[in-house]
Amino acid sequence: MFLISPHDTNVVDPLPKSLRADTAGVLIIQGVDSGAPVTLNVAAGERIDVRAKLVKTGTTATIHGFA
Repeated sequence: MFLISPHDTNVVDPLPKSLRADTAGVLIIQGVDSGAPVTLNVAAGERIDVRAKLVKTGTTATIHGFA
């Protein structure tokens, strides 16, 4: 498990198999097979099963990745 710092161009490394929101808020991600970002409202403790290559600026939730 590792903390992910939102950034618009830095690819998440290592590429996570899933994400977990430690705090509630907004999560803006771009998946490995997606050309467009997706905005989600997440609850604290929520698991998001997605291979996200980017966690974009504007994300307000604290996010951890699972490799």
